[in-house]
Amino acid sequence: MADVPLVDIVNGLPTGGTGTVQTISNITDRIGPLNATKETNPDAASATELALLRGMLQATIDATVTSGTIGSPSTEFVSVIGPVTTKVSNNFTCPNNTSHVANDNISDNSTAGSVTKLSFAVAAGKGTITRIRVKKSDQTVATPSIRVWLWDTTFTVASGDDAAFSQPLTDAIGFADVAVINAGTDDAVGWTNCAIPFVAGTVFGLLQTLTTFTVGASEVFTVDLWYVPG
Repeated sequence: MADVPLVDIVNGLPTGGTGTVQTISNITDRIGPLNATKETNPDAASATELALLRGMLQATIDATVTSGTIGSPSTEFVSVIGPVTTKVSNNFTCPNNTSHVANDNISDNSTAGSVTKLSFAVAAGKGTITRIRVKKSDQTVATPSIRVWLWDTTFTVASGDDAAFSQPLTDAIGFADVAVINAGTDDAVGWTNCAIPFVAGTVFGLLQTLTTFTVGASEVFTVDLWYVPG
């Protein structure tokens, strides 16, 4: 499905964006004025197609306005707001100057029982993770490709930093591979799009390197998730 165009509305008037805002008067030009016959019962004798459309529009207005009165049709707007994308982040500091080979775990502690897994507070209920970014604070060392594993239920971490990744994956909700190959002035980043569904209020994560690289001194790894609720 195509993205819903975004239009900024301030005090009932469009101020920016690329979408098209339909005023009530635009709509009533097509379905007739709202003071014409309106109907919400499809079995009624007066339930013509236009009458049902007018009834639906009036019900939408009545449900939306919580105080005051409806103003001039030329300044009142009916808008459809699509799902809002939200970003959540977490980070950890990796043990210093450790060479990682392909398929090693990347975490904040070399002891499995002391590893703090990534944790992201997402909307309660369900949603879909659509984009993942990985940032490492040292851009001067070899930049790795990293697999980001995700869960929507808690688990016990099975391996520590620089050990072979051996995590049971039965309850994992998916993974995304991110090539951290874009060097900035003081960091390196990579990102990828994905479609990973979750059904809980917290998403957990672990990092696995797919290539050999050496961690910089006190290097911080930051993971950002973008998700759409629902």
